[in-house]
Amino acid sequence: MTFKILTDSTADLSESWAQENDVQVLGLTIQLDGQTYETVGPDKLTGEQLLAKMESGSKPTTSQINVGQFEDVFRQYAQEGTAVLYVAFASALSGTYQSAVMAREMVLEDYPNAVIRIIDTKAASMGEGLLVMKAAEARAAGQTLEQTADLIESLVPKV
Repeated sequence: MTFKILTDSTADLSESWAQENDVQVLGLTIQLDGQTYETVGPDKLTGEQLLAKMESGSKPTTSQINVGQFEDVFRQYAQEGTAVLYVAFASALSGTYQSAVMAREMVLEDYPNAVIRIIDTKAASMGEGLLVMKAAEARAAGQTLEQTADLIESLVPKV
C-alpha cells in the first residue's frame, strides 16, 4: 500500500468494509437530548438508535471534525512518512472539509515534505461512500495517490 485513505462517518461505510479495505473513518459527533454521541467506535450511536430517538421527538445536531482532530491524524501519518488521501464530506454541508485544509497547512509547516491530499466530494452518505470505494479500488489496483485523487476528482461531478 502506497498511501492511507481517510474519510469521515458521513460516508456511511460499514466498519467491516472500512477495516477490510484499510480505510480510516473519522467521526463527526451528534448532539441529542443534551448528550454528545460519537459516530465511530465501540460506543457509537447507531442509525437505529438515532432514528428511534428522532421518532420520539428528539432533534439531533451534528458537529464537524475539528482542526485539532485532523491535525493529530495528519501529523501521525506525516511523522511515519505515510502519504494521505482524505475523501471529505461536502464543504457546502459542513465545515469539516475546511478544518481538514487548515490542519494540513499546520502539519505542512513542520513536515513540508508530507503528502496530504484532500478532496471535497461535494457529496454525503453513499455518494461520498461510493467515491471512497472507488479510491480503495484504485489503490488496490496499484494506482498512486496522485492517480487515485485525479480519478476521484473526475468522478465528483458525476455523483
